[in-house]
Amino acid sequence: VRFEDIRPALSAPRSNEPGFFRPVHNYIGIKGVAQIESELFDLHVTYLSPGASSSALHWYKGVDILMVTTTGRALFWDAWGNKFVANALDGVFFREHPYSYRNAGHEDIWFITVYSPAKTPPGTYYDAGPPPPREEMRRRGLADVMEDIRLSGVKNSHLADEKGKSVRFFNYVGGGDAAIRSDLFGFDIVQVEPGASTPLM
Repeated sequence: VRFEDIRPALSAPRSNEPGFFRPVHNYIGIKGVAQIESELFDLHVTYLSPGASSSALHWYKGVDILMVTTTGRALFWDAWGNKFVANALDGVFFREHPYSYRNAGHEDIWFITVYSPAKTPPGTYYDAGPPPPREEMRRRGLADVMEDIRLSGVKNSHLADEKGKSVRFFNYVGGGDAAIRSDLFGFDIVQVEPGASTPLM
């Protein structure tokens, strides 16, 4: 999938307004929206200019979410005042937890976001007011998880290819040594030294 072939979407609330402009490039996900159809997971890339924000606190029932900040500096917060500043390649994981975010730096940000399963049902947004009390959300049986992931804390496996070049796998979400446990999807970032190649998998 080539980035230039993806028509950016502005379907989220207020995402086409100044200060909230948030085009989303949908690589994989629900039919008619993403370039490649999948019900198992949704992968997209979101752009935010300096100072721009997500439209509102929002959450998705039954969905695990990972957001990784590829460049710049982002501020995430939830409905109860918890905050996390994410720098390049830091991430935040949500499970049925109201969250929002903004570009808190001076350069453009691209976020890599993974949802699983693909978010066929729409999210719940709180533009008009706060979400229900936390105790009520828990009574509804929601998981209510927000976990920050520092790149420095992500375990990685190192190998050398046939030419002795370095390849590292940073395991953010999944099983085993992943920073966050999820039975719905796995997510790694691979660091490949110039001239190196990954093994067949």
